Amino acid sequence: MGDTTPVANPGWGEGFPTTIWTQIRSARGGSSRHLHQILARYRGPVVAFVRRKGFREDQAEDMAQEVLLRLSRPGFFDKVDPVRGRFRSLVVAVTRHVVSEEFRRERAAKRGGGRRVIAASQMSDSTVELYRRGQLREDPVFDQLWVKDLVESALRELERTSKESALPLAEAFRLKYREGLSQEEVAERLGCTLFNAKNWIYYGKLKFKELVLSSIRDTCATAEEYEGELRRLSPWLKGSGGE
Repeated sequence: MGDTTPVANPGWGEGFPTTIWTQIRSARGGSSRHLHQILARYRGPVVAFVRRKGFREDQAEDMAQEVLLRLSRPGFFDKVDPVRGRFRSLVVAVTRHVVSEEFRRERAAKRGGGRRVIAASQMSDSTVELYRRGQLREDPVFDQLWVKDLVESALRELERTSKESALPLAEAFRLKYREGLSQEEVAERLGCTLFNAKNWIYYGKLKFKELVLSSIRDTCATAEEYEGELRRLSPWLKGSGGE
């Protein structure tokens, strides 16, 4: 099958006027609800990451909410410099802290005590300090979960675009790159000519790549970080986007 791995657009290397950092900076001056809406994009991968640590679904949902609340704390982002590292690394670090705290709380409860061992504010401060030093560890598991969520979001947006244009771009893309059908088989399934099937597959793939690249770019502060992200995430982008 054809490779649908997003490839960097050379024209996107300048300015980065709209990134998650600039959105957060803007939201800080407004309502906490707006900031939480921005951060909520990471809720799915955080829940999946916590579930992999052995927690139940309800626990994972509660812990994801705690992660978002800590990231939303007044003044938290005032201490963070975007050039020090990826925003995703910061999310992972806070998630790890929440997971560790919950493990400690459960162990303490088994021993007859239920109090928190470390205050949330202390954990947040230590995370920021590690971020400043550029010492937050990467996590390939979270990267993979984040890419999966990003790809699913792009596919949902492709579905919406298809409905608005009244063209089966999403269906053609799914049949070709998710189900592995040939162009001829796609044409048969869609009840159209081979020419139309080829066009819908092509434009569906272009739109999908555009959506994925845009989502990745929105998390980067510099062109160098963006290029690095594409290299780092490419193994999961290939697997998730279809080949």
